[in-house]
Amino acid sequence: MPRYRLAPGQELTYRSVTRSDRSGGESVYKVDWKVWVVGRAADGSWRLVLRCDLKTTRPGSGGQKGAEGPVDTLVWRCRLFDDGRLVGAGTRGTVRDPFRLFPRLPDDAAGMERGWDSPGPETEQTHLRFRAISRPDPDHPDLVLAMTSEGPQDKVYVETHSIRATFDARRGLVTRIETEDTSGYVNQGVSKGTIELVSVEDRGTAWAERFGREAEAYFAAVESYDAAIARAGRDARACKTQLAEAKAQLEKARAPLTVPVFGEVIRKKLELHDRTARYIAEEAESRARFVDKPAADWEAKDLDGKTHRLADYRGKVVILDFWYRGCGWCMHAMPQVNRLAETFRDRLVAVLGMTIDEDVKDGRVVVEAMGLRYPVIQARALPEKFGVNGYPTLIVIDPHGKIRDIHYGYSPRLFEELSAEVRSLLAEKAAAR
Repeated sequence: MPRYRLAPGQELTYRSVTRSDRSGGESVYKVDWKVWVVGRAADGSWRLVLRCDLKTTRPGSGGQKGAEGPVDTLVWRCRLFDDGRLVGAGTRGTVRDPFRLFPRLPDDAAGMERGWDSPGPETEQTHLRFRAISRPDPDHPDLVLAMTSEGPQDKVYVETHSIRATFDARRGLVTRIETEDTSGYVNQGVSKGTIELVSVEDRGTAWAERFGREAEAYFAAVESYDAAIARAGRDARACKTQLAEAKAQLEKARAPLTVPVFGEVIRKKLELHDRTARYIAEEAESRARFVDKPAADWEAKDLDGKTHRLADYRGKVVILDFWYRGCGWCMHAMPQVNRLAETFRDRLVAVLGMTIDEDVKDGRVVVEAMGLRYPVIQARALPEKFGVNGYPTLIVIDPHGKIRDIHYGYSPRLFEELSAEVRSLLAEKAAAR
C-alpha cells in the first residue's frame, strides 16, 4: 500500500491558489505552506509543524481592481501517521486544511478496490470518503484519489467539498491537489483551486532536533499567553495587570528564539497585543456587569411556538447558548453544547439554544443539520438583556436564577469547562439542602 515517506529535518513547501466566484464577485486566495518534519513520536507518528501564509484579494468595486489584503500567518502543529491519519489537526478554513494536504491512504487492497473512509477533525464531526481513480504500478507510481467531505455544517450552509489528489508512491508525498467547494447559502457560488508541491529540502537531523526544541518553547509560550489573556477577561479588577504580565512573559519567551518563523509570529502577536487588550478589557467589564447578579427574566417561544420563561427553569442549572445560522464558530461549538445537554440529560440541568435568526426556517435548518437535542428559543429580543454582542455567547445561570459565568466565543475545551461548572453548581445545590 502507498504510504507517506518522511524524514526528520524535511521542509516541504506547497503553494496553493484558489479562485472563489461567489455572488459578491471573484476573490483570490494564495497560500504558501511550509511543513517541517520534527521527528517520530512515541506512537510512530511524525511530529509536524505547519505554517500557512494567506494572501487574499477581494473583489473591487465600480470596476476597480481588487486590493490584496495583509498576509495572515498561522503556525500550528499536529501528528501524521504513515497511512495519513492526522492527530491534533483542525481546519483553518477550506484553503488552509491539512486534511487536503495529507489525505488518508487506503489500509489494504480491499480499500483500494472499493474505497475507504476516515474521520475528519476531531471537533468538527466531519466524515471523509475516498476512492482510487488510478492506482500505482511499476511504470506509473502515482495514486490518484478523490475525496469528499461531509459534515453537519455542510447541511447548514448547503455546501459540498471535494478534492482530487495525486500521490507519488515512490516519493511518499502528495504532489498536486485540485479542490472544488460549492455553497448555496448567502455567498452562493463555486471555489476552485490547486495545491502544488514546490520543493522538498533536507535540513538534517541535527537541525530537526534544534527546531523541535524551539517549537516546544514557542508553543508553550503562546499557549501560556493565550491562557493568561483568557484569565484576564474573567477578572475586571486585575485585568490590566494580568494583560501587562502576559505581554511581558511573551516578550521574555521570544528573546532566546533563533528560528525566524517563531520569533516572527510572536512579534506579530505582540504588535496586536494592545488591540487584543482593549477587547479583553471590554469583555471583562461586560462580564462584571452581569456575573453574580440575577439573570433578567424573559418570555419567548421556541421554534414550535411553545412559550418558555426563564422562571420556569428555577431550581435548575441553565445554559443559554446565543447563536445564529450564519455564525460559523457557533456551529463549531454546537457539538460540544449538544454533548453537554446529553451528558446532563437526567440531571437538574437545562440547555437552551437562543437563536437570533429572524426567519424560523434558519433555526430549524440548524436544529436538523446539527442534530440538536434541546429546545431552541426565538431569542431576537433577548441578547441586550445579557449584554451579548458577539457569537457564540453562553450564559451559565445557577438554580437560584443568578448568572455565574459567561463564555464568549468558541473554545475547543468548551465542553470540559462547562461540565466542570455545571457539576460545581449541582454540588452547591446538594450541599445547601
